[in-house]
Amino acid sequence: MYLFIGPASNPVTGQSTAFDLLVRSKFKKVSTFLCFPTNKSVVSNLLFIAKVLGKLYRMKPSVVYLSISRTKVGFLRDYMIITMARFHNCKIVVHLHGSDFSRFVEESRTIFKYLIFSVYNKVDRAIVLSDQMKSQFSAFPMIDLIVVPNTVLVPDYILPRDLKGNSLKIGYLSNLIPSKGLAELIAAVKHCVSEGMELECYIAGGSGFDLEFDYKIFSDIKLCEYIHYLGTIKDLEKWHFLVNIDVLILPSYYPTEAQPLCLLEAASVGKHIVFTNINSLDSSFGIFNRSLIKCRDPASISSAIKKLYENRTILVDSKNQNIQIFENHYSFQKHISLIEQSLSF
Repeated sequence: MYLFIGPASNPVTGQSTAFDLLVRSKFKKVSTFLCFPTNKSVVSNLLFIAKVLGKLYRMKPSVVYLSISRTKVGFLRDYMIITMARFHNCKIVVHLHGSDFSRFVEESRTIFKYLIFSVYNKVDRAIVLSDQMKSQFSAFPMIDLIVVPNTVLVPDYILPRDLKGNSLKIGYLSNLIPSKGLAELIAAVKHCVSEGMELECYIAGGSGFDLEFDYKIFSDIKLCEYIHYLGTIKDLEKWHFLVNIDVLILPSYYPTEAQPLCLLEAASVGKHIVFTNINSLDSSFGIFNRSLIKCRDPASISSAIKKLYENRTILVDSKNQNIQIFENHYSFQKHISLIEQSLSF
């Protein structure tokens, strides 16, 4: 029996989406799933810890899987969960979804750092998204590391779409955060249109994280009839969005970018993907038909768009190859199999 502990499905993040996939997998037949409280109050977290303790006492799971945090409040919650799980003689598997754990450890003050080392010495195994991310646990050589790349679950009814018309349809699928590079993408699209290219740009993602940035973006696109903001999209709406664009662009310089699900989702339905190499993203996605761009550089994005606009065979090749590459390396079935291996002792 396994006990899985991780984030709730909302707000939507890569970490919450990955955990939600586990909730919907075959593990639900032999496991119990607990989601962190969305209310961050001390009372809510203490009630959650009490709930975990009750599950440990009644279930007596052999393995506890924990999707870990890299914030002080989140760590204190993780500290109590790991300590209780070890007290109940459970094997402990932690799953890291960000590229800032080592920095979190290094920048913690003496007493907090002592707590981090004392509790992570109780961890048996850690799951990371790529070989490059193994270095996040370099301070804990006793932890067994296993690489499990992210995945997405593509609905059976989603079919790739052939290119249609002269207009190049560009997609952006991420939250409206300055370091995701949306402002640079909009500047590049405007420049390309001024050069005579026929483009449609569709922006999908949640707003409200930075109100000043939101105002800037919405003001910037208000008079651009070729740029469309769709808001937050999920499930069927998200897959229809991906199927109906020609290329997905993520000009991210987000400091903790690890393995963005939007790039996998786009590649899984045969789309060409364009992204920066922030935190060595190309080590994960370089096997796909893709284009690399520079961080904080609208000119670099413009050049990538122009190349795709003038050579549509690149997009055709992506459709034919990226789906197969996804199935070979990132399929949902392979992901679940690797998670299953990580839980075996």
